Amino acid sequence: MLRRESRGERLGSLIALSALPIVAIAIYAATAPARGHQSLQQIADEAALAGVLATSAHKTAAERDAATSVAVSRAVGDRQATIRAITPSADGLTVSVELIDPATRSEVTATARYVPPGAPRAEQKAAAISGHSGPDSHRF
Repeated sequence: MLRRESRGERLGSLIALSALPIVAIAIYAATAPARGHQSLQQIADEAALAGVLATSAHKTAAERDAATSVAVSRAVGDRQATIRAITPSADGLTVSVELIDPATRSEVTATARYVPPGAPRAEQKAAAISGHSGPDSHRF
């Protein structure tokens, strides 16, 4: 025989069902800030790219160093990262950036290399797959 639910049991089921969307929204809200922040490695990659693009436009070493520092500082901006070192190469074609997250004390390094558009394809591939660049998603 079918059992009839009492009014209290139906009310309890209704409350439980209505709480599910609230729980789902709370879980989403708790994870949303984590997705909104870039990882420290992404910030370092962007800073190294900005630095190498800035150096390619200058002739003297002093101009390249100054342009690299400004470009890296602008790329990092007010994000949660402290610049530990900016290392441009003597030829101005490579820039390495070391960043530290002050909250977690984690450290990352990124290196960007400028390969002129007229360079042979093999040289471009060699620059892209070196062990000094960012994550695999940035490689050819």
